[in-house]
Amino acid sequence: MNSKRIAKGLLLVAIVFCFSCVSAFNPLYTESTVYFDPGLVGEYNGGAGAASCTLQQGPDRTSYTMIYRNDKGLVEKKFVVHFVKLGDDYFVDVEQPIIGIRPKINVVHSIDRVTFQNHNITFWGFEEEKEKGGFDKDGRELIVENHINKFYDRPDVEAGELLYQDEKSKEEKKDRAMTFTTENLQKFFQAHLKEMTKKEVELKRTGDAH
Repeated sequence: MNSKRIAKGLLLVAIVFCFSCVSAFNPLYTESTVYFDPGLVGEYNGGAGAASCTLQQGPDRTSYTMIYRNDKGLVEKKFVVHFVKLGDDYFVDVEQPIIGIRPKINVVHSIDRVTFQNHNITFWGFEEEKEKGGFDKDGRELIVENHINKFYDRPDVEAGELLYQDEKSKEEKKDRAMTFTTENLQKFFQAHLKEMTKKEVELKRTGDAH
């Protein structure tokens, strides 16, 4: 397997599965903290030509629909996204569809810090997130089964188990997510902002949405 194929596969998975963000059962945003800039609506490149991203007006006036396409232009994933402004800092709350068994939920909220520069969007996460290991047959990096969620083991993190059904294999799988209320989520991320220094990905603006 050549290195170019591995690199493209890695990038696509990193983008489609929300950059390995930490997840929460409750949203980070509220009506008073949600941030919407119509200037962010447009086309973006995930880097290396491996995938593209479109940000469109979402189902309401404060959200975006984020659409990821592979290098053949086919839609891979769609997410509802809210940007959040807490003080002078910005975050992203990506609603990831899930078939929750326990608890019975249909969405988890994946959260990162974001910065904006010339309408490019950079996502930043915590260094201590998930143990990774191995590659699948297409050269994509995998989160190891029964992975160690270092982040969720922190003493200052309230977390619970998530049992869900894998969309493709239909198998039951386990993960963990933060159980903070929205108010306490906001306090946590504001308090630990300086720890979010891991650059997950940069979406570079390529044009206006079609």
